[in-house]
Amino acid sequence: MANPLLAPISQLWLAWYETVFHANVTIALRSVKVATDLVTGGALPVGECWRMVGEKQLAAVEGMAGAWLALPKMDGVKIAAAALAPYRRRTRANSRRLSRRAKRQ
Repeated sequence: MANPLLAPISQLWLAWYETVFHANVTIALRSVKVATDLVTGGALPVGECWRMVGEKQLAAVEGMAGAWLALPKMDGVKIAAAALAPYRRRTRANSRRLSRRAKRQ
């Protein structure tokens, strides 16, 4: 007999690992950008720093709202997936945006 939760749990873990991968790419690219600007005597990228903080706050609020809305289903996997979705979307978008910028320079 197959476990009906195996597929949703597998999808959740895949989304989690993808989020972690994109978060690491984003952190690395942002660190290189900030370090390069500081070493070359350029201005600190204040806009990128504020964007970083704002995106984390917005993703946290969206994640809590998604988890709250998934509560009536009483399925832990769906609640976790709803909480993870905003972080996954934003980290993926950031890694793509920053890697395109790195290729151009």
